[in-house]
Amino acid sequence: MNEAARHFEAIIAGGGVTGAALSGLLASQGMRVARLAPPPGAGSPAVLALSPASARILGNAGIWPKLDRERIGLLRRMHVWGAQGGSITFDSAELCEPTLGYVVEIDNLRTAWEATLPSFGVAHWPSALRELSEYESTLRVNLEDGTRLMTSLLALASGAAPAASALCGFDCETRDYRQQAVVCTVRCEHGHDTTARQVFLPDGPLAMLPMAQPDRCGMVWTTSPEHAGKLLSCSDESFQRQLSEAFGASLGAFRESGPRRAFPLLRQHAPRYCRERVALVGDAAHVVHPLAGQGANLGLLDAAALTEVIVAARRATRDFGRLAVLRRYERWRKGENLLAMHALDAIGWSFERGPQAMLLPAGLNLLAAFAPAKRWLMRLAMGRSGDLPDMVRLGALSRAPSPFDGSSPAPQ
Repeated sequence: MNEAARHFEAIIAGGGVTGAALSGLLASQGMRVARLAPPPGAGSPAVLALSPASARILGNAGIWPKLDRERIGLLRRMHVWGAQGGSITFDSAELCEPTLGYVVEIDNLRTAWEATLPSFGVAHWPSALRELSEYESTLRVNLEDGTRLMTSLLALASGAAPAASALCGFDCETRDYRQQAVVCTVRCEHGHDTTARQVFLPDGPLAMLPMAQPDRCGMVWTTSPEHAGKLLSCSDESFQRQLSEAFGASLGAFRESGPRRAFPLLRQHAPRYCRERVALVGDAAHVVHPLAGQGANLGLLDAAALTEVIVAARRATRDFGRLAVLRRYERWRKGENLLAMHALDAIGWSFERGPQAMLLPAGLNLLAAFAPAKRWLMRLAMGRSGDLPDMVRLGALSRAPSPFDGSSPAPQ
């Protein structure tokens, strides 16, 4: 065991994009930051649909400019339809915007933050929390590998580690959707034309996200656990045939498919986002249904909001780990996240089997015809409306590097 504990202003526990972004944001402001994350595992077939707001946040964190530009897909349009009829198309041109968002592989993001965070001086431990204790105005953090750290603030950013949240005194309200999301990349006969497509099937939505190559998409097929098991175990040829039958003809036949993985779908929400010297962000605070691809975007907004609260308190020489300070972050983000969570649940419910599904074709067509409502939904999903952090509304943080250096597509 280490003889002396090392001190950091903030410790971020979480191996995903939200934890990486929060680490970069705080470190870019001159804070001494440590990150607790497991060593990288096998490559992931998953992709994320990131809003322009998320791209700006990742720019402030120094991660966006490090992405491989050739692997970033543009999402200019989104076409949604129901298996029983009705459809709607969202187009960035209606808002005079260049894109609705970006499609980025998780592996691309991981490579970028692993290149970025050490340059900001972020220390990294591939170890998990073991125990916590308060000591005067700091928090003692003991890790599984015997390392002892001290900090003014611990931020939990990993929803995959509920034991860490329980260790810190948080509980979580959970709902099992009784669905799984099967993900992989596919190659299609026709080009995607920078358009995301999603069809609502009886067991759940099937989405195709446009990747950088014009004939490749990131697939997310939400279905029953039984069906997901069959999709994982069948041959590539059988899977591609089933996918073509379920999705329809808009992309033609599916000719190739990469490795498939499945993830159980849960809705989780923490009644509290903070306690003295501990805050929850991203999946540690909330997990939403993936049907609109908003999980990562909500987490990144959490990271930006918490950064703004911490930096403001630090500049005012206040103890930013105190509950009175962190409660401002909780009040800011909890309502926004609950609104998104319930809206996504309502959308999913309306497409489920039942009497309400009979109204969906007319509902989709009505929304498509009502331009103000459609534009409001687009602005909300893009991070152009709502109670937004300054770095989203105004641009770069005062001490952060420029979010976009020309090496990757830059949102307006």
